[in-house]
Amino acid sequence: MNAPALPEEGLTDLSLVAKLGAAGAVSTRRLRDPIEHLAWVESGAPFEEAGIVGFLEAIPSQVEHVSGDEVAAALESLQDEKDLGEIYMRRAPRRSRHRRGEYYTPAWLVDLVLDRGGYDGGSSLVDPMCGAGAFLTAALVRARRRNPRATASDLVRQIQGMDLNPLAVLMARASYLMALLDGCAAGLDRKTHGPIRIPVHSADAILSPLPRQFDMVAGNPPWVGWESLSAEYRETTRPLWLRHGLFPEGARGSAGRSSGRRMQAILGRGRKDLAMLATYAVAESMLKPGGRLGFVISQAVFKSVGSGAGFRCFVLADGTPLKVLSVDDLGSRTPFPGAASRAAVMTLMKGERTQYPIPYSIRSGDGVPRQGIAQPVDPLDPTSAWLTGPSDLVGSLRRVIGSSSYRARAGAYTGGANGVYWLRRLGDDGSVANIPGAGKRHVPQRRGRVEPDLLYPLLRAADIKRFHAAPSGWILIPQDPIRRRGIDERIMSERYPLALAWLERFRAELAARRDRGTRSLVEAGAPFYSIFSVSVETMATWKVVWPRIASRVNAAVVGLHEGKPVVPQETCTFIACETQEEACFLAGVLNSSLFGEAAASFTQVGGKSFGAPHLLRHVAVPRYDPARASHSRLAALVRDLGPALSIRDLDAAAAAAGWPPEPGGSAKSA
Repeated sequence: MNAPALPEEGLTDLSLVAKLGAAGAVSTRRLRDPIEHLAWVESGAPFEEAGIVGFLEAIPSQVEHVSGDEVAAALESLQDEKDLGEIYMRRAPRRSRHRRGEYYTPAWLVDLVLDRGGYDGGSSLVDPMCGAGAFLTAALVRARRRNPRATASDLVRQIQGMDLNPLAVLMARASYLMALLDGCAAGLDRKTHGPIRIPVHSADAILSPLPRQFDMVAGNPPWVGWESLSAEYRETTRPLWLRHGLFPEGARGSAGRSSGRRMQAILGRGRKDLAMLATYAVAESMLKPGGRLGFVISQAVFKSVGSGAGFRCFVLADGTPLKVLSVDDLGSRTPFPGAASRAAVMTLMKGERTQYPIPYSIRSGDGVPRQGIAQPVDPLDPTSAWLTGPSDLVGSLRRVIGSSSYRARAGAYTGGANGVYWLRRLGDDGSVANIPGAGKRHVPQRRGRVEPDLLYPLLRAADIKRFHAAPSGWILIPQDPIRRRGIDERIMSERYPLALAWLERFRAELAARRDRGTRSLVEAGAPFYSIFSVSVETMATWKVVWPRIASRVNAAVVGLHEGKPVVPQETCTFIACETQEEACFLAGVLNSSLFGEAAASFTQVGGKSFGAPHLLRHVAVPRYDPARASHSRLAALVRDLGPALSIRDLDAAAAAAGWPPEPGGSAKSA
């Protein structure tokens, strides 16, 4: 077996603090020379003298890699700071923690998870990804409170943890030890209790679970996207993802819907989170039948299209059902600074089937929970995204929930190569300069010429406001919108040699694109410069557009700009329209209060997929009918007043036009 790796740069002092702090908790001895003191600690002597064995098991030695000044500084820091979890989150480099999806769970959130799971300290508990040990120490406090006479031996059998990160294991062991001693006035007596092994195991709970099951599984599993996992870990865990049906195309109970979900995944809406696999893997391996699992998890697992479908089956690979008992949506109360997704607390029970509606509380800015319910937005598909909100609102929204006859689409996606295709015009002759910092990858700054016929006005998400949108740049579209792939190179060389030469200058950067959309086109034989999600609809004269990443729908109408159709970028969603009136009518409906409430009820408010094309698969937006005077009046109001149109007048005009439909009516026929 290979020796444990030393802590990465920036974490050495944390490892020292944990070791020295734990030793100080069991022994008052302190050697004068800092290096000698560290050597004594790493020998395990202070722990063994206190009746603790294996405390530094799987933890690398640092005595030959640190200076006496570093050891002295670590000892000094322990005089003022005692909470190792807070020390870890304050000192560990943010980039390092976020790469592993680690977020320190504050005490109030730990208590919420344990309360929801009904954990009073009288049963067994495991935290399979325990980090610095916040759930373990809280569980110990509850166990001591319930049974003040519980021995240390009893507690270490009852409450256990795991983590893959050696530093987290060390921090958790130290926190656990301090909590154990805090409730034991006489310390740990070897004669009374026998040797004690702090039960925080250095292992991967997904791949190497503990060989026993617990009454409760609690914790805050890593929020790491599939695309952020190492290639080796993706391949190692792939059989488990497939086994539990967590890939979009592998979702159980979703027959006939997989092709649409695959397309959502290609468009970037099907991102899977490691917390999904952690939930299913540990529920299967380490949770007793009838036991409860309480996890802090991203709200996206309940609202996402595609990847979330498999998770929402709530059936383990062996057929054992999981019952969702409750979900607490923390809303705008963000316990994890820097996290992109909203947090939620999910409580499951193993062995019973999920029944809808599910109790779903939502916390607003004041932190006060407001009770609501959750149920699938599509009654015929239990794996569909959840519709959530107060029960009366969810009931009223059912009038408008359903598939629209309109189809929304994503804007043009360059595959992260915006710096190649997004351009500044330097003259009317096709002289251009690229915008090198516009994409995910930096590209060289270059100037050149392209045929003006291939330049189109570019609409970015930031260019769109409520009832107003104006393009702020230009985009090179070397695309055949009918075939939905790049124009053939032969045609490019004959008709657009300047544009082809421009793209050749960036061939290496374009070949490095790894997104599923453009990669699927090129692998199918499309030219190397092909762009994803450019169709005939992209080139429509009239469109209604809105940003995909937002907290509310803000729709606007765009027509021709300098005689050319406007091309939205991929962080915009749009509907191609036949006339300006139709686009204005749709913008009015989309900006209405009811549509906003419907969108917020089953999407991730503020998330990357909030305004994605799937909106119109679940909200039955009525089709524009120019023969209906009420439709024409709504379109005229939007056209003439634009941003000056009040929400009150807009809602009134939308209602007169049949939106929302009367109970028992149909939005499609309004």
